[in-house]
Amino acid sequence: MADSEKCIVFRYTYHCAGIGDFLRAAAGAYLLCKERNVPFYFDITHPIGKWLEWKKYPGDISDFKEDEYRGNLPNKLSVSDAIIDIFATHKHIVRSNYILSNYDTLSDEIYALRGLLYPRPEFELEYRRLIAIPDRSYICLHIRYGDYVLLREGHPDNRIACSNTPIDERIERCLATIKDKSQPVYLITDNYDQKIELSAKYGFKYTNIQPVHTSYTLRPEHVYLDTLIEFMFISRASHVYGLSQSGFSQWGAAYGGTPYTLIE
Repeated sequence: MADSEKCIVFRYTYHCAGIGDFLRAAAGAYLLCKERNVPFYFDITHPIGKWLEWKKYPGDISDFKEDEYRGNLPNKLSVSDAIIDIFATHKHIVRSNYILSNYDTLSDEIYALRGLLYPRPEFELEYRRLIAIPDRSYICLHIRYGDYVLLREGHPDNRIACSNTPIDERIERCLATIKDKSQPVYLITDNYDQKIELSAKYGFKYTNIQPVHTSYTLRPEHVYLDTLIEFMFISRASHVYGLSQSGFSQWGAAYGGTPYTLIE
């Protein structure tokens, strides 16, 4: 098969991870395509696609072979090898959340995806209706709600909590590392009560929107818009601090070319 007849269409739909890990996986596939001079496209069938533009395959993809590679494969290399094998034989649709997940090697590729996947003008109107603060004039601090609950209750399950360090200790260390005290610190978390409690305690600011994990189904349309707004808000900060391991903040920062610091 000639190289001109090969391509990868990277599909995002339900159950393909949250938006951050979707971008991580897409960046991995994009890097492999770039290295092998294979065309790369997106296909967004998830409801969040209402607010996005993307590079589309210029034709019908209904007869493309489709495979999904998930985290239950033996290791990341096996996923990458599987994608590489596709290049020899197929026009192919890929769904995955588990390709080349190392942040240091993929941050440039995620930033490069801005030219292939970006918000629609209608999204920007909604964004500016809800977010008044100028880009790069604030700091984001992100806590995954599940991590917060488990640590607060002294839960020992590190598989979920991602860190054994108490949340207040991590917040104090984070605040101590922030050099520019003139910028407001916005707390990003997927639990509104947590926003209120910690913002009152530490003087954080917060948005009045509520993100959800975009892998979930049967959500009202507006929550996907809220999630994308929060993701883009992270990407447009001057610095992002993650107080737990999360693709939402890590890859959001990478998409915006924003400095990212993990506080463990």
